[in-house]
Amino acid sequence: MDPSFLYIHDALVRCYVAKSMLGEALEESDKYAKVARPADGQVYRAYVMAAMGKSEECRKILDDLEANQQNESLSPYALAAVHFKLGEADKGFDWLEKAYDSYHRYVFLLAVAPDLDGHRDNPRYLALLEKTGLAKLVKG
Repeated sequence: MDPSFLYIHDALVRCYVAKSMLGEALEESDKYAKVARPADGQVYRAYVMAAMGKSEECRKILDDLEANQQNESLSPYALAAVHFKLGEADKGFDWLEKAYDSYHRYVFLLAVAPDLDGHRDNPRYLALLEKTGLAKLVKG
């Protein structure tokens, strides 16, 4: 209803990636970039690039963000998702820890986010679930 509502674009990018609708995800990341801060839009573009298997393009975006020291104000949860898509689980968990430490609004997704499907038996994932109190939900 409101094309400038930031969080719907964010959610749609992640949903399209989860459904392997990567063209739609890329389009939605461009829409997100128009209503978000430019650096935030770049993180979501990197996420889609990683999902598309375009790791070089993804890394270039991440390198540019780091070179401009913009990563301090970026979503640590989104950066974690990018690293998980790149197959860099340790960096992904490092960013998830930062998300937890900074009370990031998406930490609640730990229990259900598809980006973590291949890592649910990882001790770092299980420890994060315990710290957040989400382990009770996952165990039933």
